[in-house]
Amino acid sequence: RVGSLVTIRRVGEIEGEETDAVLARAERRLVAGELASTVEVMESLKGPAGVAAQDWLDRAKIRLRAERALADLQSHVIAGLAGG
Repeated sequence: RVGSLVTIRRVGEIEGEETDAVLARAERRLVAGELASTVEVMESLKGPAGVAAQDWLDRAKIRLRAERALADLQSHVIAGLAGG
């Protein structure tokens, strides 16, 4: 019975394409603040896990695009201030 109450999963830089290995690598990158790298890892999920992760992936990609747009805008503003 106790076994049904506890879930054990691997963490860290785990090799392999099994769902728990992919999620362990993704978690490590996300904790490190590496969203783009996390997305790349999560895109390798297959089957039901890939389907379950799709909403998260879509939102993460939107965030990455927004961060890139903000960085571009900041660059343009700084360039404008430096030139003017």
